[in-house]
Amino acid sequence: MSADRRKVLGFDQRIRLEWLEAAAGHAAGEKSYDEMREALLDLLDGVVGGRRYASARSKTVTVLCRVWGGVVPGTEGLRKRAIEVLPHVDAAERVALHWAMSLAAYPFFADVATIVGRLLELQDEAPMAHIVRRTVELWGDREKVHGAAQKVVRSMADWGCLTELSKGVFRRRAPQLNVRGELAAILAEGLIFGGEQSAVPLPQLVRHPAAFPFQVELHAHDLRRAQTFEISRQGLDLDVVSLSGRA
Repeated sequence: MSADRRKVLGFDQRIRLEWLEAAAGHAAGEKSYDEMREALLDLLDGVVGGRRYASARSKTVTVLCRVWGGVVPGTEGLRKRAIEVLPHVDAAERVALHWAMSLAAYPFFADVATIVGRLLELQDEAPMAHIVRRTVELWGDREKVHGAAQKVVRSMADWGCLTELSKGVFRRRAPQLNVRGELAAILAEGLIFGGEQSAVPLPQLVRHPAAFPFQVELHAHDLRRAQTFEISRQGLDLDVVSLSGRA
């Protein structure tokens, strides 16, 4: 990610899991961006308020299409691999695909996920007020930042990744979903692409705070076989993972 990764929020609507499922299905069906957009606008008619254009419905569809529509430069390979995996995973595992695609599409989503994950590591719960405050520290004290951070967290809860203990206080939904193989590789690709570090030590990658809903099983020998990643050795035994230019 470039230095200006925090210029545009983008993910500023509450997104339900079934809408992501629909978007992924359109992507797998090889619909064009415009076809996907029209189909999703029809799906949300009467569900999300507003006219077809310049409305909450239109903005929600824009988020969905950016996640699964193949419009983010550099994510073409990730999208292709995620679509290939879709038919072979169950509904719970598909959340990891939506998560990976959201990380890659929206740095804002990636930052909020990282903030939530770090809070959960520290105290096993993530109050909304703390999430918003830390997001503001990164993205600026704008009204839109406050609202968008809350909508991202509410979306995560809708996807089954967080549970609300009391008003505005969230905890990781247990148990974590175990991801391995190609699914773990796709999640790792989303984590690196959407994050601030272009190269991440493997131990940090498998425990990345932005992957808090998942138990990630990744091994260097698996990553070395994939064209998606480059593995470099630092010191005696530290493998550092970056994305390959061939991906």
